[in-house]
Amino acid sequence: MKERTLFVVLGHGAPEAFTTTIKLWQRAAGEGCLLLVHGGKLRDFEALDYGDKVWVDDPRLRTRSHPVERQSYCGAWREVARWVESRNFDAVYWAEFDELPLVAELGSRLTEIMSLEKADVLARRLKRVDGTNDAHWLYHEKEQSFREVFEKVSCRDNPRIVLSMLGTGSLWKRKAFLEVAEHPEGEPCYLELFLPTMAHHLGYRVRDFGEQSRFIGFDPKSNDELLEEIRAGAWTVHPVKGVEQERFVAEVAGL
Repeated sequence: MKERTLFVVLGHGAPEAFTTTIKLWQRAAGEGCLLLVHGGKLRDFEALDYGDKVWVDDPRLRTRSHPVERQSYCGAWREVARWVESRNFDAVYWAEFDELPLVAELGSRLTEIMSLEKADVLARRLKRVDGTNDAHWLYHEKEQSFREVFEKVSCRDNPRIVLSMLGTGSLWKRKAFLEVAEHPEGEPCYLELFLPTMAHHLGYRVRDFGEQSRFIGFDPKSNDELLEEIRAGAWTVHPVKGVEQERFVAEVAGL
């Protein structure tokens, strides 16, 4: 039987900001496989005309300088986990609002990579950072307390390993997603460190997306750059900034 992937998209704006996003993700996800997570104003959430949605009231989600303020998805993941528990999805794909999909049947493509990698979690730009000059690691490494939560649960020979990934565009087997969602941070820890590191220490196999990771970046991209990536075979692109750029991507993608 074909595996079902739930696509979870996090946003925070007014309802009209979701119009193109919903259309693109519905095509990629398939019927009944898209959940919107709204982390903004309650009135905007209530005005959003989409049935499968949850609202997250968590100040740790609404940071400005995300690494410095140690932005967390823990509150959002707990809400999504409650929603998922009563539904028959095999995997969860987590995306931020400025990641957009370009292809239909995205779930089958993603799960094929997961199968080839024999992975429980697929992440973008995955790397080990403990003992390196990685900026996020250096910001945390003097504080032993943030690592204790990993060491307490770790089933690994080395309980001090710390991994990093980009916050958007990650695929999780159902069990891995639900178990990580159950674990609190302890001390605040930036989500790009916390999520892959917790999964690793709980015993799950975390791997990179490989070739598709290169289309998920940090800095804003021009329309020409997005077009180049689309032509190069990107399944999703990030970051896409603003309604006009969303419409550009949708048009190029044939929506």
